[in-house]
Amino acid sequence: MILISGANGAAGRSVIKHLVKKGLAPRALVSNNKSADEVMKLGARPFVGDMRDVSVQKNAMDGISTIYHIAPGLIPNELCLSRNFIASAKALSIDRFILHGVSYPYAPDIEFHWTKMKLEAELLLSGLQYTIIRPTQFMQNIIWSLPQIIATGEFGLPYSPNISMGFVDVDDLGKAVSKVLTEKGHSGATYELCSIKKPINRHDIAVALTEAFGVRIRATRCSFDDLRSSHFFSSLSKNQLQELSNMYDHIDQFGTAYFNNEVLEMLTGEPSTNYYEFAKRLPSIINSMR
Repeated sequence: MILISGANGAAGRSVIKHLVKKGLAPRALVSNNKSADEVMKLGARPFVGDMRDVSVQKNAMDGISTIYHIAPGLIPNELCLSRNFIASAKALSIDRFILHGVSYPYAPDIEFHWTKMKLEAELLLSGLQYTIIRPTQFMQNIIWSLPQIIATGEFGLPYSPNISMGFVDVDDLGKAVSKVLTEKGHSGATYELCSIKKPINRHDIAVALTEAFGVRIRATRCSFDDLRSSHFFSSLSKNQLQELSNMYDHIDQFGTAYFNNEVLEMLTGEPSTNYYEFAKRLPSIINSMR
């Protein structure tokens, strides 16, 4: 059986969906009953508990052969939490450990990226059969700010709109990871997942959004303080806000490494999603959330 931790996030839900398509019902470690209901509707078997608790980790791993470990974004003390996950898996002789990492982890000034780098190193030394997944930025990350973007006609973030980046469609990620979890031959691999064939900047995204919504949208630069009033940012702690501020500063100064989509298409055997295709789906996604 497969265990997915942090299972009710975007990545976890996508992986569950594609595993269920293969006829599997993974165990899904979630933090509360509401999340349990949501993953159960997708076809997973929920296990409710605090993933920071070692006893919860070990109980969730009972009878498990493969783990896909996703730590919730910006969770405090991620290094300690995930170290314990690795140690628990080793103590229970788990067959395979797949780590959900981050693209461009070798950035010590971005704490949550650097934490992933440390965890990759610990997996290498653990003796476990491992695979590392490094997704580029999720296309779906734009959804939380879309109502404001459509209303104002501006897509602003605290770095230059000329910076080009790689993006992955979460559905593409779920499709690829479900194959890694169910096929042999992936041990020791590090897979950098990117859907688009060439890097795009915020101007390119604005054009795609303009075509999808029929409203002129332009790419702008805002200050980090401009984001603090949004629902997403207002719920973050001081330390979490600082981590994100550091990330935006790093992107603005250095840009990000770009990863081609050959790895993703190699894993899925199918064409990956370009940003224009994704943008065309956004109106229906927004309507379904109302």
